[in-house]
Amino acid sequence: MKQLSILVPARNEEFLQQTIDDIFLHSELGDKLEILVGLDGWHTKLKKRPNLRVFESTNVLGQRATQNALAGISEAKYIMKLDAHVSVSQGFDKVMLEIMEANPNIVLVPALGNLHVYDWLCPLKHRTYQGKVDKCGQCDSKDLTKELVWKISSKLYSDFYFDKDLIFQFGDVDNFEMLHETKAIQGSGFLVSRENYWKWQLCDESWGSWGQMGFEIYTKTLKNGGKVMATRKAFMGHFFRKVDEFPYSRSQEQIDGAYKKSLELSGVK
Repeated sequence: MKQLSILVPARNEEFLQQTIDDIFLHSELGDKLEILVGLDGWHTKLKKRPNLRVFESTNVLGQRATQNALAGISEAKYIMKLDAHVSVSQGFDKVMLEIMEANPNIVLVPALGNLHVYDWLCPLKHRTYQGKVDKCGQCDSKDLTKELVWKISSKLYSDFYFDKDLIFQFGDVDNFEMLHETKAIQGSGFLVSRENYWKWQLCDESWGSWGQMGFEIYTKTLKNGGKVMATRKAFMGHFFRKVDEFPYSRSQEQIDGAYKKSLELSGVK
């Protein structure tokens, strides 16, 4: 029986293979870990390897429904959701499970930093940082190619909060304790017992396909008597994309609907 299932819902994700390879490279659980990938309404060819299971849906289900489908397949004691564009620290899984075993009623997140995924290169080998660009930042050449970097920023955060609009923010003054409570999570990576995932209804599909997942998880955990903790003993890098860089469309109506559900959950009118 697996001890940890890592759930990776993915839709049109360019760096999914790199993410899978990264997780296996840095895992120290061996056969006690599995990765469950949900291809949400699309197909891509992934390298076959032990402890990797890939599930495809013909129609787009949405991130929450895909994530729940993967959680329903898992029989592991713990589940960890990761975005399909992240990198993790060495032994992240072993370190985080040791904390979970000592603190069963928590949601645990690793310290978080930016993932430098790629640079744009022009024929003169000038580098332009990742993002949606139309020309070289140094010579204005429009002949650009991507070169993979895949490096986590040395600046790591483990103190977070939600602003007045319920948007995730990094703390102004970071907390360097190895394990401490935090006032928010970003939603790109969190670990919880499978039992509490379902008991606390941490991924309610009535919120819609996408949006407000971090606030939902954080608030429901506290309402059910749990705590949201961050550890600096493990860390991850996340590819922070701008709105116009998303590989799929997101309706404003759906985003507004998720925000309304969060307001209802928080009791704010």
